[in-house]
Amino acid sequence: MKFKEMNKTNKFIMLTGISVASIALLATIISAFHSPKAPDPKKLDSRTKIAYMASNEFTNLPEQEKVKYIKSVGRSRGAYRQLSSTERKAVSKNTGTIRRKIIIKQMKKHVTKFFAMNKEEQNKYLDEINARRDKWRKAREARRANNNSNTSNNRSRGNRNAWRQGFLEGMDSTTRAQFAEMRRRARERRAQNK
Repeated sequence: MKFKEMNKTNKFIMLTGISVASIALLATIISAFHSPKAPDPKKLDSRTKIAYMASNEFTNLPEQEKVKYIKSVGRSRGAYRQLSSTERKAVSKNTGTIRRKIIIKQMKKHVTKFFAMNKEEQNKYLDEINARRDKWRKAREARRANNNSNTSNNRSRGNRNAWRQGFLEGMDSTTRAQFAEMRRRARERRAQNK
């Protein structure tokens, strides 16, 4: 049947269908070339760059852009503590899965590098790990002494242990075993150096 021979209703339906399909195709093409970008964290103050991760704008970013933003922000615990509890929950919800993926990828890289080293290099690396942990432990103890709030510390420790358990369960068995071995050897090395 030719277009001229169609009745008005069929012509209208056909033209409407073509129009809707064209608009959908155009919207898809535009969205493919115009994906949202995160702001440059270096241009934001410390609190704002963390609070941004609690926003709907951050939620609507493509995963690759979220990963890039989180990596560029780095560790910002001081700024994180400045957020309200609602903002902290939103940041955790919006970044938890992505942070785990980033950390697991980094851990795989570290354990692969560690087990490729000779014994002397491994011992040096373990000493560096232990020195960093000691530094973090001292900083944490200083914060606790300043806060004098044992109940909140116990609660956060429980959350940290639950997070660590869930994190380890999300890791592949080879990396988890290598990481456990590396931690065991770090504890042994610490005991030897005391």
